[in-house]
Amino acid sequence: MREVLLRMIDAGEFREFKPGWGETLVCGTARIHGYRVGILANNGALVSDSSLKGAQFVSMCDQRNIPLLFLHNISGFMVGTEAERGGIAKDSAKLVYAMSVAKVPRLSVLLGGSYGAGNYGMCGRGFARIFSLPGPRRNWPPCLPTSPQM
Repeated sequence: MREVLLRMIDAGEFREFKPGWGETLVCGTARIHGYRVGILANNGALVSDSSLKGAQFVSMCDQRNIPLLFLHNISGFMVGTEAERGGIAKDSAKLVYAMSVAKVPRLSVLLGGSYGAGNYGMCGRGFARIFSLPGPRRNWPPCLPTSPQM
């Protein structure tokens, strides 16, 4: 995901938010064609640390009026006994809440799959985003095709 980021941003300048913490989610600010954006890019399931990191980053960008760009390749939030003991339900809810109250423009680009509740944590179908761009190998089925849209 970092390689994709470096190819998208101006002159390779990327200021990462809390590097080394919550490593399944890369957050940071950069410029794309001169415009400042906050970028959230994930690769794999979100764990508690990455969910908290994402919630803090979304809130910070919202306070500073920085638009958000989401790069999806998510299989969902981590599940299992260890993840539940670690508070994944509470921490993932913080990310979804931060996303739902943010007032800044949001863009989503699907680079791979975007499944389950992780789809919502990464500004998926349930959010009013200004643009979504499915990539060439995207898969975006958070609900069955016959399910009503939220």
